[in-house]
Amino acid sequence: YTNIALVTVMDPIDQIRTDADSSNHFGVVSEVLIEKETEGEDADDPTGPLIPVGEFADFTYAVSNAGNVPLTIESIIDDNGTAGEPSDDFEPNPILENGFNIGDTNQNDLLDTDEIWRYEADRVVTPGQYTNIALVTVMDPIDQIRTDADSSNHFGVVSEVLIEKETEGEDADDPT
Repeated sequence: YTNIALVTVMDPIDQIRTDADSSNHFGVVSEVLIEKETEGEDADDPTGPLIPVGEFADFTYAVSNAGNVPLTIESIIDDNGTAGEPSDDFEPNPILENGFNIGDTNQNDLLDTDEIWRYEADRVVTPGQYTNIALVTVMDPIDQIRTDADSSNHFGVVSEVLIEKETEGEDADDPT
């Protein structure tokens, strides 16, 4: 935003004198967004994808800037499915290229408005419903902290088949 102040005066000998001065400011809009996926799905609602117990669930995190100024990423934390229990929280790994996040196209370590930074993590699937939440924290150029969170779900499936064969009413496991 630019505005100009103008002053016009008349001096004692009836000459008109003017002067102008401009003033500027920039209206900062800082907003960060995080989108977490499980197995490539935006699994915001339970149950999410069904994954066999013991396999790895793959998580991806996309962080974007919905504002009008570059942002400094302070942290990305995943609650590991235990909201309110920070002892097992983890930071997903940035996907790097040339030592920078692959989304940092100009390699300036700032999340610019046209960039999407990417992160990844995985965990061994346990039985039943699993919901975890990712939280991104950023700082803008005027030291305002902004956050965003996104949950993701999956369901650990136990697949077992048991067969019991009986011969004439008896358990047929014994070869005799």
